[in-house]
Amino acid sequence: MKAYILALAFLLVVAVNASHAYAASTCMMLLQDCQVHKKLEDNNYHYTATEDIRRGSHCLGYFDGFGGFGNALDHKFFCLPRDATLGQLALVFVAWADRHPEKLHEVAAICAAAALIDAFPCPAKQ
Repeated sequence: MKAYILALAFLLVVAVNASHAYAASTCMMLLQDCQVHKKLEDNNYHYTATEDIRRGSHCLGYFDGFGGFGNALDHKFFCLPRDATLGQLALVFVAWADRHPEKLHEVAAICAAAALIDAFPCPAKQ
């Protein structure tokens, strides 16, 4: 229960401290941007419409900042592998969002954290 309360507090801090554009974005908006990134990767960037590049880059940038912030905390809620790539984090989020369509109306930071916590739990302390 204590871990759940700490995780909720972490998510609230992230949501409040995110920039206005990110704080206002929903899980659905982030999912759509990450799906564009996946499409670009699947096509080896042959289809490079400017808007798609912007949207795919937004997804990667979101996880670059989010993952770095989460790993910098003293109490970690997720533990990213050293060799995890931003593309991998985006795919993890897309897979999580596909399994949780009931959450897509929520603030993007909440869903991003839930996806990373689910995929990259920290080892239990002995």
